[in-house]
Amino acid sequence: MIGLLAKKLISSVNAAVAHNVGNFGNGRGWGDSINWVPIVEAEKAASGKPIMLIVHRMTCPACQSLKARFAADTAIPELSRDFVMVNATPDDLHNFYNQYQGHHGHGLAAKLQPDGAYVPRIMFYYPSWGLLDLKGVYGNNKYYYLEAEQIRNQMKNCLSMLKLAR
Repeated sequence: MIGLLAKKLISSVNAAVAHNVGNFGNGRGWGDSINWVPIVEAEKAASGKPIMLIVHRMTCPACQSLKARFAADTAIPELSRDFVMVNATPDDLHNFYNQYQGHHGHGLAAKLQPDGAYVPRIMFYYPSWGLLDLKGVYGNNKYYYLEAEQIRNQMKNCLSMLKLAR
């Protein structure tokens, strides 16, 4: 009996994860009022806007905690209008590397995980996937953020940095 219940639970979780993996309309829980773009379409959608990439795992407790804070923040959706917003899992990144490696060269993986493959991490890019020098406050994990306020501040810093560069 317990084995059957466990199988049903695992099946339900797998179905929910599979549903969310391809569902960009709802942002996988990162905010329904944000216009999320699949990573494979980000460069094309950029048209001068910076790309904000959130890398996360659906089952990661730290990702879920940050996701809840991010989604509850009322200022982030407004700021997000000036960005191409992407949330991706490591599997999404892997598929992107395989599909676009020739277009971006072999350095694409290094650009998307400049200090490792930990999650969650949030990075900001020029429209052609050039990494902007904006890092969080945690030395070992440079692109890790704990609070929505830290993310908002970096979004503002990114926009200011690009405005000065133009």
